[in-house]
Amino acid sequence: MESISVHVLFEARPGSGNAAEKVLVQLQECSRKDPGCLQYDMHRHPENRDQFMLFERWESREMLDAHLKLAHLAEFENVVKDLLAREPQISFWQPV
Repeated sequence: MESISVHVLFEARPGSGNAAEKVLVQLQECSRKDPGCLQYDMHRHPENRDQFMLFERWESREMLDAHLKLAHLAEFENVVKDLLAREPQISFWQPV
């Protein structure tokens, strides 16, 4: 099994950064407990407080796919959509 990393950029609507942070931190806390999660770290831009970056690592693509089907992710998507200025930018990475 080969691990996989995910990089996600979130941009909150102007002035919604604090509300978005609360939702993103809840997602982080839940996701860190999911099977196969090796790392799940949310970051906030120091100057533009409406921008966030998530870096996550999973044991395998299968474990990531299982995580993406969990209820807390669907709940997160329903809550966060009203706080974001645009769709999250997601990219997948493999170790070299």
